[in-house]
Amino acid sequence: MKRLDGRGETDIIEALTYATTDGFWKSNIRSTKKFREKFETLIVQSRSRQERNYQQNTRNGDMDKKS
Repeated sequence: MKRLDGRGETDIIEALTYATTDGFWKSNIRSTKKFREKFETLIVQSRSRQERNYQQNTRNGDMDKKS
């Protein structure tokens, strides 16, 4: 993927990590062909999950400071 698709190693690792830890994708990505087909979706969903987690952690941290 690095050479053929021009993807960065960090992005590949991020998408692969998401694909192997997400309940839905874990059972649906069974080949490199499917991984390549769904790469953009995996990256977008991974970053969306990271953003949600960041926002939740930020809110929780803010709430702790107010107490």
